[in-house]
Amino acid sequence: MCNRDCDCVLGVIISLFLGVIIGVLFYFSLIPTITPALWIAFGLAALALVLIVGISLFGTPKCVCRNGKCLLAGIIGTLITTTISLAVTLTATSVIYAIIVGLTGFFFSLLIISFASLINCLVEAQCSKRE
Repeated sequence: MCNRDCDCVLGVIISLFLGVIIGVLFYFSLIPTITPALWIAFGLAALALVLIVGISLFGTPKCVCRNGKCLLAGIIGTLITTTISLAVTLTATSVIYAIIVGLTGFFFSLLIISFASLINCLVEAQCSKRE
């Protein structure tokens, strides 16, 4: 079993890979309408922020401490980059916009992976209580 930072490091590596792929696909106009996906990412990040506050108040503190840093980085990064992406008119052939979209993909992937790790920790904590 990995230590507490293993999930975060693995999540960052996978998210970097996915962020680069998303940025390149956007640059070559293979993702034509990204605005709905940006709104979905923004909404899920806001929901995750509310859930992490609720879990930290009423849930298992061990799981929040284990996954909180990567999860908060994913949430805050997703909120900031989606806000920037939604504030400008994205053109597919711009390198700067491709980098912004790639960063958004990176942070959103990190958010999803970290949230899945948090849910896994919560399930393990509940199952170990029953045994």
